[in-house]
Amino acid sequence: MLKATVGAGGGVSCVASEEEDEPQLCAFVMDNENAAFSGDYAVVFDPLDGSANIDQGLSAGTIFGVYQVPEHAKRGDWKAALLQPGSQLLAAGYCLYGSSTTLVLTTGRGVNAFSLDEVSGDFILRHENIKMPRSGAYFSFNEGNYADWHAPVQDFVDGLKTGEGRLQRRYSGRYQGALAADVHTILLRGGIFGYPGTVSKPAGKLRLLYEAIPMSFLIEQAGGVGSDGHGRILHRMPAEIHERVPFFIGSADEVGELERCLRQPGDSDGA
Repeated sequence: MLKATVGAGGGVSCVASEEEDEPQLCAFVMDNENAAFSGDYAVVFDPLDGSANIDQGLSAGTIFGVYQVPEHAKRGDWKAALLQPGSQLLAAGYCLYGSSTTLVLTTGRGVNAFSLDEVSGDFILRHENIKMPRSGAYFSFNEGNYADWHAPVQDFVDGLKTGEGRLQRRYSGRYQGALAADVHTILLRGGIFGYPGTVSKPAGKLRLLYEAIPMSFLIEQAGGVGSDGHGRILHRMPAEIHERVPFFIGSADEVGELERCLRQPGDSDGA
């Protein structure tokens, strides 16, 4: 449904979903190989982020990003259209499905949040030009993986919980198991979300193209930071469509301190 909706207008040339092995040209999505789907845009998305939450009545979401197809890309060349650094995004956002339906969107000129009016079917502007606090009060990590994290990440999270770290205060934990829901909390309240690499899976769990890049583009528009632990996510060039990456996102102070911890001499990088 999502692919068909994106492809129906004719302005999108190809789509890539976190749930599918390969991208698809919109001509094939619409089952019309002769259609003129040579649009100027390419769309990436995670169609159902946090799908395991649904049976429990918890929040889930959809994450998306929109690129302009480079002028040098030949028709049908999905690699040139999709494998671009996040700094080239035109728009990104997420829909959050819970007690209400919320759309958070940036087109590169700030971040706005809308709520779905179920009577009219319209999205109503609720938060205009959202700006994150430079420092927040929440951290969102899956602590079930704590024993597998590298020591610098363990030390950082311990400092947030005890108040004995360099940030010198105790943080409250919030982890919902859906990236869109967790980032929404951090966007509005400040703090840090992290899904680090582990000893056995150094690249982490989250996908660069479908999750880390769109969320980082949005958060930066609100004054926050998206990082792989060493630098800006939006500077990374995806090598392939399902590449995974350690991911940290949130307020500037918390993400900056996490990066400082990972730069300590002699520490394994944790990312």
